[in-house]
Amino acid sequence: MGSPAYVRESISALLCDVDWSNPSRATFNEGEYMMWLALPDGSLVDRVDVEVVGGGNPVPVLSHLCMVNGWFAYDVGERAFLDPEEERAQGWEASRRTPRD
Repeated sequence: MGSPAYVRESISALLCDVDWSNPSRATFNEGEYMMWLALPDGSLVDRVDVEVVGGGNPVPVLSHLCMVNGWFAYDVGERAFLDPEEERAQGWEASRRTPRD
């Protein structure tokens, strides 16, 4: 993916309201959902861990972020790559139906 600075800049170019107060962990509040993005330690970023909460659909934003930057999104719950042509991911839909304690 690139250096941490490059990855932060690439994300910030598309998510203009992303908050990088902590250079290794960002927050993006879309209104209908909140997204946390975490970069690994080191001089080369090989992944960005993303956690989403809320009722909105983050798939279009994640798909766009990946397509523009040549990245891929992997849904660890489904153990499958996110299909950028699908408006919703099965793993996201399943997580919305799962009650939380």
